[in-house]
Amino acid sequence: MDALSALLSRSGLHPDALSIPTMAQVSLAQMRIGLYGGQSSIPMRPTELCPTRPIPQNQMVAVASCTECELRTASLQFTAEGPQLTPGDAFPLPGAEYPAPLSDLIFAVAELLEPLLPTCRQVALALPFSLEYAPTGEVYLVRPPAELRLSEWEGFDLRAALTQELRSRGFAGSVCVLGSVSAAHLGAVATVSAKRYLSLYWDESFNSGFALPKTAILKLKSGENQLRLLDCNAGSFQGVPFGAVDLTMDRDSRYPGEDLLDKMLSTRYLGEQYRFAMIKAAEDSLLTFMCGREFLSLRKLPLATLLQFLEEPNGSNTLAEFCKHDPKDLELALAVGEAVLHRANRLILSNLLALLQLTGAGRDPESPLCVALGGEAFSHPAMASRFSTLQNAELQKKRGYFLTLHHSPDLILQGAAAAALIS
Repeated sequence: MDALSALLSRSGLHPDALSIPTMAQVSLAQMRIGLYGGQSSIPMRPTELCPTRPIPQNQMVAVASCTECELRTASLQFTAEGPQLTPGDAFPLPGAEYPAPLSDLIFAVAELLEPLLPTCRQVALALPFSLEYAPTGEVYLVRPPAELRLSEWEGFDLRAALTQELRSRGFAGSVCVLGSVSAAHLGAVATVSAKRYLSLYWDESFNSGFALPKTAILKLKSGENQLRLLDCNAGSFQGVPFGAVDLTMDRDSRYPGEDLLDKMLSTRYLGEQYRFAMIKAAEDSLLTFMCGREFLSLRKLPLATLLQFLEEPNGSNTLAEFCKHDPKDLELALAVGEAVLHRANRLILSNLLALLQLTGAGRDPESPLCVALGGEAFSHPAMASRFSTLQNAELQKKRGYFLTLHHSPDLILQGAAAAALIS
C-alpha cells in the first residue's frame, strides 16, 4: 500500500495532508478578521435576518428556491401541526445550461411563482450564492459561481428587480431575498427545538452560517445586542492544502486562485477529482493496462457515478466494469474514491470546528447544538452517512462537542418562508 499512499499524497488526498485542528485554527483566524472588517477570505457577511423573532402562524408564503441547476417553487405556511407545504413548479435555472443575464433568472422566478400569488402576501427567494445587503435595503449578488453563466449581475438589485416583476403581475406584497445557508438555518429554527443553531450548505458551492449579537460583529459598529444571521461565504477560503489534482483543476477554472475551498468541495468537482487521481494512478502503472486505458478514456466523471461505484463495487455500473479484471484494480479504485470523500468531509469539519470554537456552542450534552444541513450532498444517504460518522468521531468523541444533525428535503423552502415572515 506504499504506492497508494504515495499516490494520495501527490494528489493531495492523503489524510495526513489535512489536520482538522490546524485547518480550524486558520479558518478561525480568517473568520475573526472578517468580523472585524479586515481583508479576509472568509468575509462573514451579515444578513438582515434575526433568527429569534417569532414566526407568524397560518400565513401563506410563496417560495422559490434555487440550486445551481434548478429552480423549485412551493407555497408554505406554518401551523400548530408544523409546516404545511404545497409543491409548485420546477424549471432549469437560467445560466446553468446556457448563458443568460441575471434578469432572466428573476423573470423565471416570477413566472413560476405567479400561480401561487393570489393566496400569498409574502414572497421569498433563496439563492445558493453569497449576497450583499445594503443598509438602504438593496440586495446584490457578490459573484455568481464560475460554472454558472450569468451575465449583467454587477449592481443588479435582486429585491427591487423581483418586486418590480411581481408587481407587473398584480402582486403588491413584500419580497424577501436570502442565501441558501441562511434559509437552511432558519428552516431548522422553524422546525427543531434547540437553544443554539449553526448551518452548513454543501452543493456545487459550500457555505456555513450562524448568528451573533450585532455588538460582536465589530464592522457593523453597533451597540445593539439583537442577533443577526451571518453568511460566512466559507467557500472562498484560501488557506487550503492544495495537491496536484487541485492545482490542475484550479488552473483550468474560470477564476484561477479564487474560491479554493469551493473547488475542493463542490459536488460538480468531486467526481473530477477522482478521475484525475485515477489518471495519475494509470500513469504510475498502478493499474492494469485494461483498467488504466478505461480511466484514461474518460472525459468527465459525475459524482453520481463515483457514488454508485462505492455503493456497488461489484455491480454493473461503469467504474465496476473498469475494475472487474483484477482485484488489485478494484482495491485501489475504491481506496481513492473513499479518500476523495473523506477529504471533503474533513474540510467541512474543519470549518464547523472553527465555528464551534468561535461561538463556544455545542459543549452541553443536555442541550446539543443543532446543525442544519442543506444542499445536494447532504441529500445523498451515502454522503450524509459518511459526514455523520466522521463528525461523531472527530467532534464528539475526540473533542467533546455534542451536535444533532438536521436535514430535510424541504429545509431551504421552509427557511425561506420563515425569513419572509420575520423580515
